[in-house]
Amino acid sequence: MQDYFGYELIYVPPTGSSIYTKPFSYISQWIKTLEHIKRSDPDVVWIQTPPTFLPHILLSYRFYSRRKFRIVFDCHNSTFYEPWVRIPGLSWALRRGDAVLVHNSEIARTTRHIGLGDERLVLLETRPAQVNLLESANHSSREVLVPCSFKSDEPVEAIIDAAKLSPDITYILTGNYRRYSQAWRFEEGLPPNLKLTSYISTAEFNRLLSTCSVVLGLTTREGVQLSVANEAVGAGKPMVLSDTKILRDLFGEAALFCNNTGVSIAQALQEALSARSLLANRSVQLRSVREVRWTAQANALKLSLDVLDRKSKEC
Repeated sequence: MQDYFGYELIYVPPTGSSIYTKPFSYISQWIKTLEHIKRSDPDVVWIQTPPTFLPHILLSYRFYSRRKFRIVFDCHNSTFYEPWVRIPGLSWALRRGDAVLVHNSEIARTTRHIGLGDERLVLLETRPAQVNLLESANHSSREVLVPCSFKSDEPVEAIIDAAKLSPDITYILTGNYRRYSQAWRFEEGLPPNLKLTSYISTAEFNRLLSTCSVVLGLTTREGVQLSVANEAVGAGKPMVLSDTKILRDLFGEAALFCNNTGVSIAQALQEALSARSLLANRSVQLRSVREVRWTAQANALKLSLDVLDRKSKEC
């Protein structure tokens, strides 16, 4: 999105992660964000949510500073789930932005439950990852890449069970497993075919993505579109995904789908490994279709922002 729309990307990191320091970290981030907006004096400000109180702060600053910059709220799916959806005035704040971006049709339907109409809502699906593959997978390889955040919607126990049921497959789990509520399970007793990488660099992740045979993406929550699935499509890789409505809508015949149980996961992976060439071709085809669709959606958003810009200059 940054390359296409040409905005300057600013990341304001937290200053603390514990429950006691987080409120002070948020305040520090608010101040730094507003200071940057004041210095740069932009025509358009893109803000990613959550946190869902950031729209309130930005709208208040625009009102009291008398600046006329437009606001685009780029809403991550979790904006519309607890706890963030419970922030008072969320719907009020979003309705006062110039555009509200959501990234799949399921979330677009969810926004109506909080009273957000269609006049500012923009569906901009996640673009397939722009991946440069420097290596290729060995045709005899049976490595499965499993990118994890170890959050509550990921059925980690089922992945462990699947690894035990399929000792001929190597499971490579990325991410910080110490965040997992059952982290003690990773210290001992894991099957030898389940490998943990912890945090890795982007270059190392892309190498694993290049050389793996199948990408496995799992969630227990509807409406989650899985970044890993877009990365797999961008890399033209076979996929096994959780059987949810939104994932079927987005990835269709380019993936095999499973229930979040060890037996179902192991069985789907065996099938994907057997059909890896066919699934890889379908993933490449889907990448082309999704690129065309994303470009059309992005063009429509760009046009609407240009129209708003002309109107503001006329005023």
